[in-house]
Order: sequence, then structure tokens, then C-alpha cells
Amino acid sequence: MLNPGPKVVFELLGLPITDTLITSWFVSLVILIAGILIGRNLKLVPGRTQMVMELFFTGFEGLIDGIMPGEGRKYMPMVGTILLFIGLSNLSGFIPFVNSPTSDINTTVAYAGLVFLVTHAVAIREKGIGGYLKSFAEPSIIMLPMNIIGEISKPVSHAFRLFGNMVGGGILIAIVVMLIPGWIFPFHIALNAWFNLAQGLIQAFIFAMLTVVYISVQKS
Repeated sequence: MLNPGPKVVFELLGLPITDTLITSWFVSLVILIAGILIGRNLKLVPGRTQMVMELFFTGFEGLIDGIMPGEGRKYMPMVGTILLFIGLSNLSGFIPFVNSPTSDINTTVAYAGLVFLVTHAVAIREKGIGGYLKSFAEPSIIMLPMNIIGEISKPVSHAFRLFGNMVGGGILIAIVVMLIPGWIFPFHIALNAWFNLAQGLIQAFIFAMLTVVYISVQKS
């Protein structure tokens, strides 16, 4: 992590394919396969795996409902997918020699950009194109430049918050590990486990909940 960032593995049709992109493909494939396997074996009396997934999605749907009453089921598929992808991407850094996709600014910018497009699409659907454009001039036309800058700053901060926390935290842990004698091996394991498990899941949750907040603001 002292040399963060994507590494080009090979080129495909002249386009660079990085290690973080390959990991992103792998994470997406894992989510897709898991969804197919779990979805085709749903039962009225859930087994252990189905019960865990139902608890996860029901609980997160409740959190969305807490911010947007009655809207949890509508936005759960998108927000839940973002949570799963970013969570698994962060956890992939726990695998030796694997560079987490969220340590690549391209990944975080892509997801922040997706959230930006969705939130503004929701605003247009809820307010109509006229009401949407008018909202940029509220409460006064004087605020038009500031409102535009504010909207642009949301995906920028959304992307750089996740990227900065993951890369910065990884570099900090790498420095700490270098300063600790190698024979204190359990400490190294515990430190990496805390960062990749706790910090990785927390950052995924924050990213997902900010997505819900941004959508809620655009709907209001």
C-alpha cells in the first residue's frame, strides 16, 4: 500500500486492464453468482443462508425507510448492490497481493458518478424538468452558481471520501507494520483484519447511506 493505485496487467483492444479492474470484475461475478444461487432456491421456511440474507436486506430496507418513509423497497436493489459491491471490494484487500478496487480513484469516481446520475434522474421524475431546473435557483436566483457548485461537489466528495479513507488508512497501517518488529506477527494480522473488515465495512455502509441521503434531498 505504500505504492497505491492500479497496476496495468495487460491491454485489451488497446485499452489498459488494471489489477483493480480485474478485481472489480471478480467481485461483480461473485455477487451475480451468489444472487442466482440464492434466488433460485428460495423457500417459505428459509434455511440459514436465506435467513441471513433476509435479515440483511430487511434491516437495510428499514434504514432506507427511516430516511425516506415508504421508499425502502423501491431503492433497496440499487443501494443494496452498491453496499455489497463496495463492501466486498474493500474486503478483497484482505487477500494477499490483491489491490482493492476502492483503492483506485477510477472505481470510486465511477460509483459516485452513477449515484449522481440516479439522484438527478429521481429529481427530474419527481419534480418534472421545469421544477428540477427551478430548484437550482432556490431560494433566490442569486444562489444559482452556488447551488450548481454544491451539486457538482457531491460526487467529488463522495468519491474522494471513500478513496482517501481506504488508501490513506492502508498507507498508515503499512507504516505502522514497518515500525513493529516482524516477530510480533499476531499484531500485524490483527491490524490488517481490523482495517479490512471493520473499516472496509464501515466505509461501504457510509457510502451507501450517503447515496440514500442524496436521493432523499433531491426528492424533497
